[in-house]
Amino acid sequence: MNLREDFLVAGPALIARLKAQLPPGVFVLSAKDLSGVKEAAQQAPAVHVIYNAYTPKQGANGAWSGVEQTWLTVVVVRNVVSLATADAPMSEAGPLMAGVIGALSMWVPPGAVDFQSIHLKPSPPAGYTRAGFAYFPIAWGLDLRIRRGR
Repeated sequence: MNLREDFLVAGPALIARLKAQLPPGVFVLSAKDLSGVKEAAQQAPAVHVIYNAYTPKQGANGAWSGVEQTWLTVVVVRNVVSLATADAPMSEAGPLMAGVIGALSMWVPPGAVDFQSIHLKPSPPAGYTRAGFAYFPIAWGLDLRIRRGR
């Protein structure tokens, strides 16, 4: 990962990691896929990878500056067994969420020049729709180093 060339380089790396680690029937999609999809065409189960924000960080003695990027992985399931409660979607989403956390926790991408660490952060709340879809966000903090220009 080289932030000098692409500030959002973590996105494709996260997507590739999840595709490699999650079961074959799970769709792994980018933010563009989630924002533009109509719920009737939403694929499920799925995990969407979404860039959220960044916070700048200054290193000791100004030797380097860094950022913490916040990325969301949103687990999407659809289960219409019990629309009145969240029990059915939660039982389906729980194992998939565990798979996402297992795939990304403590992971270091190969060739990650500027990558320092990945950690869980507080997430937005889950969302449920009348059509039986449920959205479970998991927030990640990626600590990335930005090397000084010359």
